[in-house]
Amino acid sequence: MERKKAIGNLYEYYYILVMLAYFFSMFTKHTHPGVVGTILMLLVAIELLVKRRLPLPTAWKREASVTDFFVLVYFLYNILSIYWLVNNSHIPMEVFFDEFAVSVLPIVFYFVGKSVTKENKETFYGKCLLALLFCFLSGILLFFWAPDFYINWAYEMSYISKPDAPTMQVRMLSFISSIPEGFLTVAGMLLSIYYLVEYRGKRGKGAFFICLLSAFMCNQRSAMTVAFLVILYLNYLIFYRFSILPKKFFLMEWLGGMAALLLLAIVRFEALLKVWYRIESLPRSIGERSESWIAAVNNLTNIWLGNGLGANGHRAIGYTEFIVADGGLIKLFCEMGIFGTTFFLYIMIRSGANGYKKIKENYVELGIIGAALLQCVGSNIITYQIAAPIFWFAVGRCATLEVQPSKETDS
Repeated sequence: MERKKAIGNLYEYYYILVMLAYFFSMFTKHTHPGVVGTILMLLVAIELLVKRRLPLPTAWKREASVTDFFVLVYFLYNILSIYWLVNNSHIPMEVFFDEFAVSVLPIVFYFVGKSVTKENKETFYGKCLLALLFCFLSGILLFFWAPDFYINWAYEMSYISKPDAPTMQVRMLSFISSIPEGFLTVAGMLLSIYYLVEYRGKRGKGAFFICLLSAFMCNQRSAMTVAFLVILYLNYLIFYRFSILPKKFFLMEWLGGMAALLLLAIVRFEALLKVWYRIESLPRSIGERSESWIAAVNNLTNIWLGNGLGANGHRAIGYTEFIVADGGLIKLFCEMGIFGTTFFLYIMIRSGANGYKKIKENYVELGIIGAALLQCVGSNIITYQIAAPIFWFAVGRCATLEVQPSKETDS
């Protein structure tokens, strides 16, 4: 038993292994992070089956089992959509398989979230946060160091428009690009909150600061906006929900924050102004993107069924002119139609409502789900293979009414 505990479960190492794959992809073209991620998720699914944690629901009268049913229906609906993707939208099935691997296969982590106990959840969060910190600290180092090999790599990956340091330093890319990094920085802040709350402020402070700094350095408007909301959420948890600190410290904290902003304005006013302009332009950017959203919706092949998985994503460039490059929820509607979107929204609403009933246990998961959906308004966060697993894990945790520790016999 002790040996098995030392080994742990494969899903616990997903983010560590995938981050390493992304890291080594900077040095060799033979490393394909997407392939590594797909293989790992398939192995996680096999692990769940072998350990009997991925069964068809047997007790449909339980509230959580209803959510399980809709998750399975949504999963199968995505698979069936290959038929109208090929026949109605006239897009090759290769687009479907590529999109399936990055945005649908991560649903396996829903069942991971369903099957773990609190102890195993903390182990998963700890290793996930470790992987994220490795990514962010590497990104900060590469941002300021700006070595030639990194600039050339970012240019070859089309992350930057010109192979020079000033262009690369517009935003922190790390080795995963700024868009998924924007969501993962916020997810990292929420994972840090778990340790701040569970250990009464004795752990997690450094990790929270690194994730917060990275959220602003990646220069993604949605990430910066949601990061600010996470700070408010942290204050709510610390001062009101869990009463970790007396409320008098709340005023002291905000006075300290205002003083820090004032100091930053004196020392680096242009940096503060840059952040403000980015956040202030968020409504305008949504308005600009809405034109492509309206065009995509108006050209649906079937409003009830949708265009099929992958029909309106980046992988369909060259096959259709109606690409939803930024806007995950609109992309979801265009590809899944009314039926598929209803399944997805039902899962989110039911899991969110169930998680809110147990907010003392699911405060992190509720934050991750809310952050992902908010950022999905302006970016396709849940279609990134590196971002979707932690999202679906959180949905699975919120959908769980009760986890029996006896099921974790080999953890």
